[in-house]
Amino acid sequence: MDQNRLEGASRNVGGALEDEFGRTTGDTQTQLEGKATELKRRVENLYGQAKDTAADTLKAARRAHNVVSLSGTLAHMAGRCP
Repeated sequence: MDQNRLEGASRNVGGALEDEFGRTTGDTQTQLEGKATELKRRVENLYGQAKDTAADTLKAARRAHNVVSLSGTLAHMAGRCP
């Protein structure tokens, strides 16, 4: 799991608490700050997901390339390719 996703998850808890505290005490500023913190968490989580997806895609592409290269090499060694 990406570090951004972990940081985002921890900020979510803080943001939710801050939002609820602001709502309970009637402090609009604190409530808005909590919502902003939660929004930042969502963005970090999405960024982390994108990084994870990109890394997984790259790994899959490398594996596919290695399989194709190996297949070509084995066919060549078997005399099936010029």
